[in-house]
Amino acid sequence: MTAWNLLRTSARLMPGETVVVHAAAGGTGSLAVQLAKRFGAGG
Repeated sequence: MTAWNLLRTSARLMPGETVVVHAAAGGTGSLAVQLAKRFGAGG
């Protein structure tokens, strides 16, 4: 829920945008990378 909230509510991530996730090796960071890709980040 933390990663989803960060990308959708706080960052308002839109398809095609670029995302930088610091410390993507942890649980929340890893999930944030996966969700960002599913939301269309990075084209």
